[in-house]
Amino acid sequence: MRHSARATLAAALLLPGLAMAQPSFEDCSALPEAQFRGAIERGTLAQFATAMPAADADALVARHWRALEMDALIQRLGREAHAQVAADAGYVRRLISNYSPGTASELARAFNARVYDNPEFKARFELLVAAIGDGLATRIATAGAAAQDEARRCVRGFLGGRYTATVAEAVLVTLRTNLAAPAGPAVDVATSTTINTARALSGAAVLVMRGALERIVERIVARSAGVIAGSLARRVVPVLGTALFAWDLVFGADGVLGEVEEQLTGDASREDIRDALAGSLREAAGREAAAAASRAADEVNRQWGEFRTQHIAVLALADKDPAFRAFLADVPPDRFGSLARLVDLLLKQGGEAAVQAAREDGTLGRATRLPEAGVAIALARGSLAEALAWADLAGANLPAVLRFEVFRSASPDQFTAESLARLLALEQPAAVAQLLRLDPALRGTLLRALPLDSLRTLAARLPTAPGAEPALATLARMLEALPAPEQANALVQALLRRPELIATLADEDTRRAVLVGSADPMAALEMLARQTALWDVMRMVADVQLAVDGTVSPRLLLQKYTAAGGVVAAVMLVLLLLVSRLLKPVFFVLRLLLPRARAR
Repeated sequence: MRHSARATLAAALLLPGLAMAQPSFEDCSALPEAQFRGAIERGTLAQFATAMPAADADALVARHWRALEMDALIQRLGREAHAQVAADAGYVRRLISNYSPGTASELARAFNARVYDNPEFKARFELLVAAIGDGLATRIATAGAAAQDEARRCVRGFLGGRYTATVAEAVLVTLRTNLAAPAGPAVDVATSTTINTARALSGAAVLVMRGALERIVERIVARSAGVIAGSLARRVVPVLGTALFAWDLVFGADGVLGEVEEQLTGDASREDIRDALAGSLREAAGREAAAAASRAADEVNRQWGEFRTQHIAVLALADKDPAFRAFLADVPPDRFGSLARLVDLLLKQGGEAAVQAAREDGTLGRATRLPEAGVAIALARGSLAEALAWADLAGANLPAVLRFEVFRSASPDQFTAESLARLLALEQPAAVAQLLRLDPALRGTLLRALPLDSLRTLAARLPTAPGAEPALATLARMLEALPAPEQANALVQALLRRPELIATLADEDTRRAVLVGSADPMAALEMLARQTALWDVMRMVADVQLAVDGTVSPRLLLQKYTAAGGVVAAVMLVLLLLVSRLLKPVFFVLRLLLPRARAR
């Protein structure tokens, strides 16, 4: 049955003069599944038949034959061949050719080689068949464009009645076979049956027409041999033989070459060549169009099968649940694939009841507007609700939530829209990852308190000791404890100068010494950040004075110089502190007496 349909429609391309009305795909809405493929094939082949009816093959050949002046070329080559063969044969052989079939045949074949094996003729013939092939390709591409709406109508009718127009349009979107893609460089050839068919027909037509020329020339040569043989037979009739021979001695010196030229290059022979080319064109078009229509139908049917297999659960639900089917009808076709994956997720988690609940509470409707990044998050987390929460929170930044995998380490309720936007604005995966490892409260402190540039730099430079809490967590604790913004800035500047200080501040007693034990936490931070050599006694004395005055905690002074110089530095500091304390009353009395002495 399938072969018979193809053969019937292909006959429109093969049978001369067969008229065919503008084809249309049949009504596909009531087709059973088994007949869907056949409907696509029949409609496609009908369009190809319309593109190249039998009469058009003759017109196409004639048009390009005239444009390339093939008649004039063949006639000129015939005259040149006549002169060349006559010169090569000589008077005696030409005269003998009037009576010898063998000699006549030799001259005819030499003439034929001078015309149809001539490089100039072959080059012009290649231009001819290429132009005809291109013309055929253009017609087929045009036919494909005409088939587009009809083919889509068939798909819409077949699938829309079963699964809603949304499913039908989604299938059309996924189809790589485009029955109507116009020929041009912007179209992917691998996905266009129309272009593939046009080029296949063009190539096949060129090959067939080349072979047709060889066959028709052989037939013309054979026919000319018969005509010449009849002429030779008349020359050997006994009654007239002597008179004809005498006539040929005077007037037949050209031998059979005149008849050969007429037979091989005359009007009838040129017409035979054109007819043979048109016939071969119809032959190629019929054969290739039938194969192309079959391939197109196979591709449409195959991809519908793949689509059905991929979305079998959703299609089955639409088939059995009228409410879900009605919901599906309002889904934009380009969102069907994403929705289908989310519905599959709900079915796996809670069955049809979960889908029903999501549809009734509006969750499924919101899911149809979820960007692809949100769909990916939902599938990765196994939660449509969480993906929707991320979408509400992040807005246009949702792709960045996916890119930095924020959803794997945090939940939407740990952020405000502003804090999430600032986190994503860091634009450095390492920095974002470090912040995501922090307690949400500490992470929020850093995002609120620090400029993004400083936060990026500190995230990259602050070291974390093995087994210790993250350096950024220590920084956040310090920022929470500092009462004024300028103090927080001083801390940041100190750490930018000496990132290793964060290890010191990781100790809770040290933080207490800075924040509680020092009258001026900023001075304490500056002292810790300032590098002082052991031989810089004046700087050391100044730091001691800060400790004596209570500006900074003595513990910080000891900690700084113990780290720098070990026991020696510690002993020197203790001595300086003792001396300072011993001399403190003396300095006090001097401050009281000096003004009085100056007054006298």
